[in-house]
Amino acid sequence: MLENSFCLNRQSILDYGQTVSYICPNFKEMIQRIQTILLLAVAICMGMVLAYPIWFEEKPGHSEGMIFTALKTEVVDLGGTQNDGSDDEIVSSNSNWYIAALAIAASLVALFSIFQFNNRLNQMKLGALNALLMAACLGLSFYK
Repeated sequence: MLENSFCLNRQSILDYGQTVSYICPNFKEMIQRIQTILLLAVAICMGMVLAYPIWFEEKPGHSEGMIFTALKTEVVDLGGTQNDGSDDEIVSSNSNWYIAALAIAASLVALFSIFQFNNRLNQMKLGALNALLMAACLGLSFYK
C-alpha cells in the first residue's frame, strides 16, 4: 500500500527513467523548455551586441569621444556640445568585423542548439562551443 501511494516500487527505483516519469511525467519537456528559453535569450543578447554600442568614452577636458561597436570603432569630435549629436564629426574609424562575426556565430550556434534537444550530448558540445565563442567576443572587446 505504501509503495503505490508514492508511485515507487523496486523496479522503478532501479530504472531511473521510469522513476523520473513517475515523479513528473513531463520532466524531459520541462528541462527542454528552460533550455530553450535560456538559449533564446543568449541568441537575442548576442544579436543586440550588433545593434547597440558596446561602450562610449569621453574625456571631461577634451572635445573628443570614442564609440566602440561590434562593427567599428569611431573617434568623434563632439564639437563642444556633448548632448547634441548634430555637430559631431568622425575623426577616424576602424573596422571591428571580427567581433561582429563572433557575435553572429554565437547567436547562430545558440539557435541551432535549441533544435538539438533530441541529442543531449550534441547540445552540450554546442553549449561549450558557444561559451568559447562568447568568451572570445568578450575578450576581443576588452583587448581592442
